[in-house]
Formats: sequence, C-alpha cells, structure tokens
Amino acid sequence: MATLAFGIQEVPELNAELLTYRVGGADDKSILPLLICMEVPANKGVIIYTNGPKWLKEELAKVYKKNLWVAIYEPETEEAKVVISNTPEVKVGSSFKLSREFVNPE
Repeated sequence: MATLAFGIQEVPELNAELLTYRVGGADDKSILPLLICMEVPANKGVIIYTNGPKWLKEELAKVYKKNLWVAIYEPETEEAKVVISNTPEVKVGSSFKLSREFVNPE
C-alpha cells in the first residue's frame, strides 16, 4: 500500500518554503490520489524535497510553476537547484546550499 507524508517549512533567508514529501510503498503513479499540494504564496520561492521518483518531482514542480521560483533539493549535493523561475533575480540552473540537517531533521 502506498503512503505519503508531507510537511512545510519556512526558509526566510531565501523568501521560500521547503515542501517535503516522503513516499512509502510505491513508486508508480498510484500515489497521485494521495498527493496534497500545500499552498504557498505566489510571491515566494518553492523548494521541493522528496524521496519519490523523478516523475513526482516533475509533477510537483508543475503545480508550483506560477510561484516566484521552484527548486528541487538533492540530498547528495545538499543543494536545491532552480528548475523554474519567474523573476530575473533567480536564474534557472542556479542553486542554493541547504544542509541535510535543515531539510531532513531527525
């Protein structure tokens, strides 16, 4: 059975919200009905972190495409790479350093 846990955390120094989605039990699109998209004001950036498959990151990025910018967090590099931008101040391809401890507190 597929499970999905999620959370939201403010990143004030980046004027952004960190959205965390943890997937369990499935990596196919059967988890889509479980997907709950958290509301983030359009004038903020969005950082997405998920242990789910690549397609889930892409689907979530599409949901927030009207936000100031969207970045995907990669724990291997401890960076959030910008994949969508609606502001000249933040370029697609740029990245932000975020520690694993900040993104994934245990």
